[in-house]
Amino acid sequence: MNSQMEEPLRIMIAMNASYQCGRLVEIAAGFAARQHAELSAIFIEDINLLNLTHFPFTKEIDRLSAVERDFDGLGIAKTFQDRVEQARYLLSKVSERQRTSVSFKVVRGHFFTEALAAITERDVLFFGRETSLKGAKIHSRQGLHSQKKTKTVTERPVCVVFDGSPAAQRALFMGQSLAASEQKPLVVILAVKGIEQSGALRNEALQQLGNAPSLRFVAMPLANLEKLLNQIKTEGCSLVVVNRDICQESDETAKLLLEGANCPLVMVA
Repeated sequence: MNSQMEEPLRIMIAMNASYQCGRLVEIAAGFAARQHAELSAIFIEDINLLNLTHFPFTKEIDRLSAVERDFDGLGIAKTFQDRVEQARYLLSKVSERQRTSVSFKVVRGHFFTEALAAITERDVLFFGRETSLKGAKIHSRQGLHSQKKTKTVTERPVCVVFDGSPAAQRALFMGQSLAASEQKPLVVILAVKGIEQSGALRNEALQQLGNAPSLRFVAMPLANLEKLLNQIKTEGCSLVVVNRDICQESDETAKLLLEGANCPLVMVA
C-alpha cells in the first residue's frame, strides 16, 4: 500500500470516552509496524457534554432508577480526564509491544466530525469500541438462513466494501492484510450500481487479491446503506474496511456504519 507512495503511510486512531477498543489499537499498531507507517491517535472530548457543565440548571436522569439529579459537571470533567489517561496508557503499552511509536493529542469537538476531518490529513483512520459476540449472530428472518447460529471469534471475518475506485482498491489491500494478520476469512462486499456489474467488479477484485479459499464475495446495491448494514450484521464481521468516499457526504453515514455494524470501522482515503 505505501509502496505506491513517496511518504510513509499515515495512520490515525480516533478515540473518545465511549469509543475505546484495546484490540483495535493493537491491530492498528501492528499494521503500522508492518508497513513502517506513521501512527497517531486523537482523543476527542465531547464538546456538548463539556458545555453542559457550565449551566447550573442542567439535570441528569439515572438510567436505572429514573431519579432526576443535578448534573455533575465536575464528575464529567474527571471522567474525561480518566479516560484520556487510560487511552494514553493503552497506547503506550501497545506501541511498546508492537515496537512502533505513536503520537497522541486531545481535542474538543463532535466525535464523528473531528474524526472525519482528521482523515483529510491521514491515509487510514481506525475507530470503534469494544463489542461482544452479540453482533455475530446470524438471524433467520428474511430467509437469509434457516437456523440461528453464532460465529466464534476466529470465524468472524474482515469485511471490505469494494466499488472499484482507487480508494476502494487501497481498502481492499488493507482488508486483505488485516485478515491475513488476524487469521480471519475475508468477505468482499461488491457495492454495485446494478447487479449486472457484479461479475466485472468481482474479477477486478480477484486480480488484486488472488483466489484464496477463505475469500468470499457478496453483491450489494451501492446506495442502500440499510442493506449494507444488514449484510455486515449477517456476516458477523469483526472489522469493516471502507473507503472514505462512502462517508464523504455526511458524518451521519459514518455514525450509522460504526454503530449499526456493531464492530470497529477502518476508513481508507
